[in-house]
Amino acid sequence: SVADIVLTGGGGTDLRPAVATVARARPPADLVVVLTDGDTPWAPEPPPENRSARYVAVLVAGDRHTVPGWLTKIVVP
Repeated sequence: SVADIVLTGGGGTDLRPAVATVARARPPADLVVVLTDGDTPWAPEPPPENRSARYVAVLVAGDRHTVPGWLTKIVVP
């Protein structure tokens, strides 16, 4: 169950390759959601392979001001 999932980490994961891989998927995604603490380098623009998708970053460790505007932020306190 969802209650049994243990999230671990400590920052430093680079989500750019994962977002780029999803952007190349066929059929193209309409929505891409990542759950993160936000301590990742972000690309300055959405992936060119799928600029029309909606990209959402769910920040599970509070707000980060480094998330670029092409991502919709959802902050989990």
